[in-house]
Amino acid sequence: MKVSQNLSSNVLFHFTRSLGNLMGILTSGFKLSYVPELLPKKAPNGESLYYVVPMICFCDIPLSAIKAHLMNYGSYGLGVHKKICQVKNINPVFYIYTSRMFGSILPSEKDDFRSVIPYIKEYNGKSVKKDKDVKFYDEREWRCVDTQKMQIFQTDRNGILSICKKFNEKYEKCLEFDLDDFEYVIVDRYVDRAHILEMIDTRMKGLPKEKKNLLHTKIFVATRIKYDL
Repeated sequence: MKVSQNLSSNVLFHFTRSLGNLMGILTSGFKLSYVPELLPKKAPNGESLYYVVPMICFCDIPLSAIKAHLMNYGSYGLGVHKKICQVKNINPVFYIYTSRMFGSILPSEKDDFRSVIPYIKEYNGKSVKKDKDVKFYDEREWRCVDTQKMQIFQTDRNGILSICKKFNEKYEKCLEFDLDDFEYVIVDRYVDRAHILEMIDTRMKGLPKEKKNLLHTKIFVATRIKYDL
């Protein structure tokens, strides 16, 4: 019988660049932060429009196809089943190929823009944070967004990055999960696996032994994923 390769996963992944960040998520949850995005339309005077909104991002990519994403976003990560993510109001991004579609997607009432704009993204375009062209469609992104905090600005790249930095200094909101919700805990190297095992045992002293043991079994090493899958 022919078996087809899955193009999406039952698990959504979030990646970060340090073991400290990963452990922070395990103990305190995913911290939402303001992210700058370029709107796929111009201001009436032709200048760029940006928006900022607090969010946390995940990708819908099978573990066997995650290598490129590890290179771009970090080799430390967590995987959560989609059923849990949907309960937490994490939704997939809607990709548009041309900016002409943008206006037809938006609701007629201006007050509803906040609930829609953060879930629309161009198929490919300029990454504000990285300042380079990116094929966003390959990221298969899902987002949890604090839509009521969205604001639109007419500025340049440096201006919007400065605004994000200022907003993030005062914004504190976390998306919390139970440790049982995690399907995967991914670390960069084998030495990191030893470190996180120690951190789980020392920092989570109140966690029942059976839960610690279960969490131990979910730890995967990114080096092995990169070369073996």
